[in-house]
Amino acid sequence: MAHNICHVEIPCKNIARARKFYSDIFGWKITDFGGMYAMFETGEGPGGGLEQRADNFPTERAITLYIQVEDIDFYLTKISVAGGRTIQKKTEISKEFGYSGLFIDTEGNTIGLWSKT
Repeated sequence: MAHNICHVEIPCKNIARARKFYSDIFGWKITDFGGMYAMFETGEGPGGGLEQRADNFPTERAITLYIQVEDIDFYLTKISVAGGRTIQKKTEISKEFGYSGLFIDTEGNTIGLWSKT
């Protein structure tokens, strides 16, 4: 399996405003998921989500890209051995959308992992 970038999250102070901005400017198809999150499709390449951020949203969380892997736990262990740090263990998104995990790389960047199982 190729380990492609498969999802990008863009934090938003105002999700309605961000939805309008990205759909008007780039023509992205955007689907709401409960008011605090909206998924976008860009046409080709990875899509992603617009995520409503809380007032206490950590500043180190900006745009988050997700890398598709076969086994999140395996890669989080591998990342730890290589000097990275897990900040979110494997967590179910939903039955339909699979699982995610988050880590901080050796340069301080927050990166996500995604797996269907």
